[in-house]
Amino acid sequence: MQRWQRTCLAVAAAQVPYWWIRNPSEVIKTRQQANIPGYVNTTAIQAFKRVGVDAAADDVTSFEAFYSGFWENILYAYPADVIKFVVYDRFAGSDERLSPAQGAIAGAFVSVNSSRSMPLV
Repeated sequence: MQRWQRTCLAVAAAQVPYWWIRNPSEVIKTRQQANIPGYVNTTAIQAFKRVGVDAAADDVTSFEAFYSGFWENILYAYPADVIKFVVYDRFAGSDERLSPAQGAIAGAFVSVNSSRSMPLV
């Protein structure tokens, strides 16, 4: 298996635990950005509690409410993350060990340059 293929699999495996942690905050952020009543001008704790209240009103569990859009977030983020890590591997060099500072610089360079080339939706 080639290095880029291993990178694609590693990114796919990492997406699930990453979004398991991140998805609840994305649900809150999305509701706040959409100006949904009850989420505007609230603290994170108030918004977190509000998701539970809204879930009960919609006859779904809090778990279902907090993980709404889970797979969609993974599918949306996967291509950009693959590009970043494949380019990072190429930029950093696959055979040499980087110091933490060199790795941070390479990662920052790849993130900035890959986000510039991605069209904004």
